[in-house]
Amino acid sequence: MADTAPAAIPAPVRLLLHGGEDRTLGGPSVRVPRSAEALRRIGWPAEAGLYESAAQIPEETVHLFNVWPPESALAALRDLRAAGKRVVFSPIYLDFSEMPLWEPLQQPYLPLQTRAALRRQLQTRGQHHEIAPGYHAMVREMLALCDHVIFLSEAERAALAAIGAEVPPERASLVHNPVDAALWPGGDPALFRQAHLPAGAGDYVICIGRVEPRKNQLSLARALRDLPLDLVLVGHDGDPGYAARIRAELGERLIRPGRLEPGGEMLRSALAAPAPSCWRAGPRA
Repeated sequence: MADTAPAAIPAPVRLLLHGGEDRTLGGPSVRVPRSAEALRRIGWPAEAGLYESAAQIPEETVHLFNVWPPESALAALRDLRAAGKRVVFSPIYLDFSEMPLWEPLQQPYLPLQTRAALRRQLQTRGQHHEIAPGYHAMVREMLALCDHVIFLSEAERAALAAIGAEVPPERASLVHNPVDAALWPGGDPALFRQAHLPAGAGDYVICIGRVEPRKNQLSLARALRDLPLDLVLVGHDGDPGYAARIRAELGERLIRPGRLEPGGEMLRSALAAPAPSCWRAGPRA
C-alpha cells in the first residue's frame, strides 16, 4: 500500500476588530465573529476579537477589518507589522468624495438642473474630499503595511486607487459580502407588528442601518412623504440631529424600533411584514 501524506493542518488565524467596534456595533461587529465561526466549520482554526496589542496575539496570521477609525486602524497595522505578523486587511473603504454635496442635495424639491450643477462644481475641483485631515495619507500607509488586501467590490478597489492607494493584483483578492439567504424566510409578521407598530398600522418601507447622513435616510423619508406608507428605521442613532430631521418629515409615520438582533426572530418578522416590493436596506448617499 502506498504511503499517504498527512493532511496539512491550516495555520490558525485571528480576525480583528479595532477602535470602538465593540460598542458602536456596526456591520463588522457581526461579520467578523461570523466569519471566524464559518472558518471553524470548515476546519480552519480561527478566533475573533478586538485588537489591543500584537503581543497578546499568538497567531502568526491576522486579518484586520475596516479603515475606520483611521487612528486605531493605522496604529494596529503598524504594531502588527513590527511584530512580524502576516497581515490580511479588509479596508471596507467608503468613498466620501461627494460628501460636500450630501447636505445641499438633500434639500427638498431641489431642481434637477441644480443637482447637476452641484456635481459639476465638485468634479471641476479635481480633488477627493477627505472626511478628516490627512485621512487619505493614512489609508495609503495602511494598505502599504499589509501582506494581502481583500476588497468587497471593484468599486472599492477603484475608489482606493483614486486616492493613490493602489494594490498590485498579486496582493489583492475580491470577496463579495455574502448573504445568509436561508436565515430570512419564514418570519412571523405579527411578532413585529404587535411589538412596534400602532394599532391599525398599514404597509411600511423598512431600512436597516445606523441613522446617519451617509445612509441617506432623510431622502428616503422625503420620497415617502406623499405616499400612504410608514417608514421603519431599524438601527440606533449615529447622528441624533439627523434622526430628528427625519422625524420632522414624517412625524408619527416614522417607526423607530431601535437596533434589532441580527438574524433574530424580531428582525426576521420585521422583514416579513412590510409592503410587497418595499424592502430596502442601507440606502447610499
